[in-house]
Amino acid sequence: LGRIAAKRAALIKALTDEGLVELNRKLTVAEVPLRIGLVASPGTEGYRDFIGQLDGSGFAFDLLALSVPVQGAGAPMAIARGLRAAQNADCDLIIIVRGGGSKADLAAFDTEVVARAVARSRVAVWTGIGHTGDQSVADVVANKSFVTPTECGQELVRTLEAWWGSVLARAVHIVHGSSAVIDEASRRDEHARARLVACTRSQVQRHAERLHHRSSRIAGIAPRCAEEAHLRLAQRSGRPGSLCASILDRELDRLDAWRRLISAYDVERQLERGYTLTYDEEGSLVRTTRDLHSGDVLLTRFAAGRTRSVVDDVEVEKGR
Repeated sequence: LGRIAAKRAALIKALTDEGLVELNRKLTVAEVPLRIGLVASPGTEGYRDFIGQLDGSGFAFDLLALSVPVQGAGAPMAIARGLRAAQNADCDLIIIVRGGGSKADLAAFDTEVVARAVARSRVAVWTGIGHTGDQSVADVVANKSFVTPTECGQELVRTLEAWWGSVLARAVHIVHGSSAVIDEASRRDEHARARLVACTRSQVQRHAERLHHRSSRIAGIAPRCAEEAHLRLAQRSGRPGSLCASILDRELDRLDAWRRLISAYDVERQLERGYTLTYDEEGSLVRTTRDLHSGDVLLTRFAAGRTRSVVDDVEVEKGR
């Protein structure tokens, strides 16, 4: 026993000198540690005590049970492998539990392999090993240690209960705050509605008074306006007749002038004055001697009758 105690003390001093005793304690445990890596031997009393606390809590723990022997020659290496497996599984917290026993039964947790595996773990490690009064080297380097697996399970449940209690407290605070805000908003809404109703009634009343005043004015002005309009209509009704007669006279004078102008240029009138019209055989009007040739047949039209003639000679005046 003396040699075991001396070896244990030397191991703790070496771990202390290397700064490993406080290393795992500096890790922060997740606020809601639900994914638990349990390194223990299934079927043992300590295993059942811990699981019983989780089952009775009502919380939805996601438990990764890593079955390892907790005593015997191969226990230290198995426990170290279980710790590494729990880290690789992204657990929120790693728990090592083992029920009570003699010093020899708990010797695996005083080994350097287990102590260094716990100290160097990337995830916080809690231990619940042995009975009251027992403390292994694994307990010394763990993030937190408990005297029994039962107490370890109780502390984990209390952590979840504290978080859940804070959530409920905030929820209650939100409910109360929301109720107060809704009540205040309802009061403001009722006040605004009352103001809106009062303002609406006032506006309607004011516009009704203005409408009544204007309708009274219109009722008084309308007969006079109608009478004035009737007089203007009577005055203007006589004007279109005289205007139409004047316009008609002017248009008749213009029509006579156009008739005289057209009559002055009438072909029959020109023929009566002694003028003639000469056509070629095709019926085209002859306008110049340049279009005539000797032997052409011409048709000459007079005011009374027509003659046919044959061109004997054509003389063209110079410059024409």
